[in-house]
Amino acid sequence: MNFGTVKDTLIAASAFPYAFIGGFISLWISGIPFGISAGIGFVILFGIIATNSILLTSTMKMLLQQSRNLEYAINEAVRIRLRALLMITLMGSVGLLPAAISTGMGSEIQKPLAIMIVGGILICMILSFTVLPQVFYFVYRADKRFRNC
Repeated sequence: MNFGTVKDTLIAASAFPYAFIGGFISLWISGIPFGISAGIGFVILFGIIATNSILLTSTMKMLLQQSRNLEYAINEAVRIRLRALLMITLMGSVGLLPAAISTGMGSEIQKPLAIMIVGGILICMILSFTVLPQVFYFVYRADKRFRNC
C-alpha cells in the first residue's frame, strides 16, 4: 500500500532474504545455535530490513519519476540514502555490541539475539546497497518510459 503498485512492493520485499542470509551467517560464524532468542532477533532484523528496503525503493522510484533516467535514479538514491541507512545500521550494531560479546551470567539468553542483530544488520546493509538496486534496475530496464539519456 505504501507504493501503490505490486511491482514496487515486490522489489522492496525482495530484501527479506537478506535477513535470513545475514542472520544465519552471523550465527554460523559465532557458533551459536538457533533458538528462541535468535528467533526474536530475526523478527527485529526483518523490521529493520523492511524499513531500509522501503526507504531505498521509494527514493529510487521518486527519482526515477522525476528524472526519467534509470541509472541516475538508482545511483542518486543510493547516494542520498547511504547516510540514513548507515546510521540505522551503526546504531543497532553499536548499541547491541556489548551484549553480543558478553560472557557473564545471563549472556546465554541475550547473546544469540544480539549476535543475530549485530551481524545480520551489517550483512543486510551491504546486501541492500548492492543487490536491491540491481533488482530495481532489472525490473525497470524494459520500461520504455525510463530510458537512459
